[in-house]
Amino acid sequence: MGKIYSAASQVLVWLGPASHNSDSVMQLWAAVGQEVRDMGIERYYTKEGWPLLHDIMSNTDPSDPETRQYQALLQKHAPDFAAQIRDGSIKSWFERPWFTRAWVTQEFCLGPDTVLVCGDQKLDADLVMLAGQILSYSSLLLVRPPYCLTVEELSSLDDPTADFFSCRKRRRGYETKTGDGKGDTLFVLLKKMFVGRETYAKVWRDRVYSLLGLAVDAEVLGIRPDYGDLWGEEKTVEIMTDMARRMITNDYSKRVDVLCYSGFPKVVPGLPSWVPDWKTNTVKSYYQVQKVVYPHYFAACGEGNLEVQVVPSWSTRVLGLGGFGSILLTCCLREMARKSGLMCTDGMGRA
Repeated sequence: MGKIYSAASQVLVWLGPASHNSDSVMQLWAAVGQEVRDMGIERYYTKEGWPLLHDIMSNTDPSDPETRQYQALLQKHAPDFAAQIRDGSIKSWFERPWFTRAWVTQEFCLGPDTVLVCGDQKLDADLVMLAGQILSYSSLLLVRPPYCLTVEELSSLDDPTADFFSCRKRRRGYETKTGDGKGDTLFVLLKKMFVGRETYAKVWRDRVYSLLGLAVDAEVLGIRPDYGDLWGEEKTVEIMTDMARRMITNDYSKRVDVLCYSGFPKVVPGLPSWVPDWKTNTVKSYYQVQKVVYPHYFAACGEGNLEVQVVPSWSTRVLGLGGFGSILLTCCLREMARKSGLMCTDGMGRA
C-alpha cells in the first residue's frame, strides 16, 4: 500500500457527503490556506524557523513588517473562525469518522498530491494544514471581544489533522535535521497516531502494520506483517512483544522511552507489563519532547550517546537492560511498584 500511494500522481481522500455546513468549512480552509501559503509561511517549517514563526504569530515585535502582515491575517479571518466554531461546523468536520481509522495514515501522508473531497467540495490537503495553523494562533483573539468564545468552545476543537500533517510534513522534508531520513520512526508514528487520539483498527496488530509503510526504520527493524492465526491472542501478544523489543534494542532507534507507554490496564490479555498495547487514547507520558525542535530535558549520559546493553533472558516475554544507574533504577521501580500495589511481570504472572 505504501508503494501504491507513493507512486500515485494524485490521491483523493473521500471524507463523506456534505453535512453540518461542511461546504463553508471547506471553503474557509481553502481561502485561509491559500492566503497564508502566498505569504510564505511554509518557509518557517524548520527547526530554526518555528521559533521565529511563534514570535510573529504572538506579536512579539509589533513594529516588524512581517509580524504586522500576519497579525492582519489573524484579524481578517477571526470572524469566520468564530462563527464556524460557535455553530459547531468546524467541530463536526473534525469529527468525521475517516480521521479515526489507522489505515488512512498512509493514504494521507504518502501521496505527493493529496486532495480532500467532502460533498461537492475539494481542496489541496496542505491548505487545511496551513489554515489550521492560523486557527490555532487565533485563539487569543477569539476569547476576547467582540467574539468572546469560551474556553470550552475552543477546547472542544480536538483537531485530528494535526498529527496527520505532522507525519506528512516529515515525509516531505519539513523539520528534517541534516542527515535524517525523510519521515518518522515507527515509535514516533505510534505516538502520533495512538497517544491521546481516537484511532481504530479492526485487527489489533494493524496498529503496527498500518504504519510500516511510513516508518523510516521499517527495514532495519525487520518487522514483517504476519496474519497467521489472525484472531489468536497468543499470536497478537507475540507480535506486540517482538515489536516493542525491536524498537528498544535496535541500533537504529534504541528507544528506551517505549517503556513510558506501557500503561495499565492493558486491552490485550497476557501482554507483558513492559510492552505498550497502543490502544486508542493511550495516556501521554509525563516526558514529552519534540526532538526536532528541542533538546532532551534530561541527559544522564551527558554529551555521550545512549548505550543499551541487552541482557539475555530466559523468556522472549522478559526484557533485560543494563546500564549506568541500573541498580538504582531497579530499586526505584520496585519501590514504586510496591507503593502502587503493582508488579512488573512477563504477562504470565511471573515477576
